[in-house]
Amino acid sequence: MKIWVTKGTMNSFATISTCDPTSSLTSLVGRDGKVMKLAYSAACLTLILLSPLLTVWAQTAEPSKVSVGDPMVKGSLIKPYKNVWRLTYSKPGREPIDAATWSDEVEVLQTDGRSLLKRTQIAKYNRRDITITTINVFDPRTLAPISRDLRRSNGTLNHIDFDGSSIKFRRVESPGGVAKEGAVHFDVPVFDFYGGLYGLLLATFPLKSGFTASLPSLAEDTDTIRWATFRVVGEELVEAGSGGKVKAWVVETDDDGPMTFWLTKEAPYVIKLVYVNPGGVTATYTMK
Repeated sequence: MKIWVTKGTMNSFATISTCDPTSSLTSLVGRDGKVMKLAYSAACLTLILLSPLLTVWAQTAEPSKVSVGDPMVKGSLIKPYKNVWRLTYSKPGREPIDAATWSDEVEVLQTDGRSLLKRTQIAKYNRRDITITTINVFDPRTLAPISRDLRRSNGTLNHIDFDGSSIKFRRVESPGGVAKEGAVHFDVPVFDFYGGLYGLLLATFPLKSGFTASLPSLAEDTDTIRWATFRVVGEELVEAGSGGKVKAWVVETDDDGPMTFWLTKEAPYVIKLVYVNPGGVTATYTMK
């Protein structure tokens, strides 16, 4: 029997690579990467006894608080790409519904002497001929938001410009309605996780099993700060459309219901998404 204790981030401990009771030695990898051989009698028995505790410790670690501009966010990872998802809705006891085609594109945007990234997501729903277009412009290094523009085919819109800890908005909340404008100031700068960056933002973090962090985001539908907390639960193979299966990090978070991303460090970054809304409907996004 071998005990593998590789879950979590044990910054205060060395990482145990293997513990094999059939061997007289146990491998212990130190933080400097050097391998040390320890006598089995005490070391391996201790590791076997402690391994469940270390796993629990890793899974219950307090999330790191991340601010806009934190070097933990590696925006340079994001390169231009195009992707298309199939969106299905399902509910226990009912047949799944093929709900929409959801395209996703990131491209470089040159404006006012700056090089930014622009993400365009277009959801075309199969029923009622509804199209929703979300455009996020953001800093390519920090993923600090520059603007968010959400438009529905019925004429409603929500445009937001970000400036550090302040936002300015322009909204048309009903078809044919009058545009409303305003400004809001926060205590801290915010990300735009809930406004469209979602898994793309999470992919820029140092993903590894047990890693958890919390970040301030502008809420999707209100002018308030909403903290998004996420946790990496592991890594697994997942279907990636015509590309077959890829190995992806499984990241759990919440948006008034459990939300799980399958993320990679290479384009298109967000491979799969499953979200269960408060009404019990499961929305599943899979690559076409």
